[in-house]
Amino acid sequence: MLDQVAERERAKYERVWTGSAYRRWAWPCEEDARQMVARFGAQPGQTVIDYGSGQCRAMKMFRQAGLEPLGIDIAENAMPEGAPFTVIQATLWDLPEGLGPSDYCFCRDVIEHLPEDKVDQALAGIAARTRIGGFIQPGLTLDRCGPLLIGEPLHLTVKPAEWWIERLGRHFDVEDAGRTRNDFQAKLYVRAKADVFVFVSSFEDEKRNTVPCETECETRKQA
Repeated sequence: MLDQVAERERAKYERVWTGSAYRRWAWPCEEDARQMVARFGAQPGQTVIDYGSGQCRAMKMFRQAGLEPLGIDIAENAMPEGAPFTVIQATLWDLPEGLGPSDYCFCRDVIEHLPEDKVDQALAGIAARTRIGGFIQPGLTLDRCGPLLIGEPLHLTVKPAEWWIERLGRHFDVEDAGRTRNDFQAKLYVRAKADVFVFVSSFEDEKRNTVPCETECETRKQA
């Protein structure tokens, strides 16, 4: 069962993803996915979890690079109809116990959407499931589309880059790759700490327990 905060956030994002406005507004993420693959020298057959997979655009690029992607998203209606990917419906601060591990994590323009008191819990869960490293890009400014589309903000944890670097540093080794245009986001690469990564279960087991989809997304709601 989702807690009250999770249920409220799920309902909010399912409202946001209804219709096409937010889909048009969402920033492209394919180039960041490509850069992550290149920076880590990711190899075909390695695994990546996209935390906050949205429209599955990064997952498409990861698959083109030969990686095996899995998505996590709070909203059941975020991924486009017919997208050939597997997405598990869950909150980032309460990930399914059997999820992971994966070689890489990808979390772009998502972590700032969480309530501030859930950020550490989410980062701990991601770090515990990441063998090698990945890319986490927090937004640094208030959002405009939430107030315009549904009358409430989407960015709930708006902090400077230094705050995010400190928070991520509790769970990963952090490489600061600078800021995006107008300082809207911090581009942060993370590497797993040996004393943080925890073997939860095999990614292969997670895939075996999920019906593969070639013509439509599979969404499994968290029990």
